[in-house]
Amino acid sequence: MSILFKGVPGPGEFLSSPSEWHSFIIGFFEVVVPWPPFIKRNDPLANFILSEYHYYLFGRFLGLPVLIAWLYLVYIMFRG
Repeated sequence: MSILFKGVPGPGEFLSSPSEWHSFIIGFFEVVVPWPPFIKRNDPLANFILSEYHYYLFGRFLGLPVLIAWLYLVYIMFRG
């Protein structure tokens, strides 16, 4: 590993814990389904998501193109 990447977690660290997966999945499906946002800053039950907020945002980021592709497919099927 080069000195440039010293201190950067390896690929084995990406989504390696249940709280990271949970945050990612909630963020992803809030966009794809679209659910109302789960995150409320004063909710003590959302601490696990707030501790892995970057995974939550990454899930929302990946959910947007999936939603757009899904809507496009629905448009193609029903345009006649």
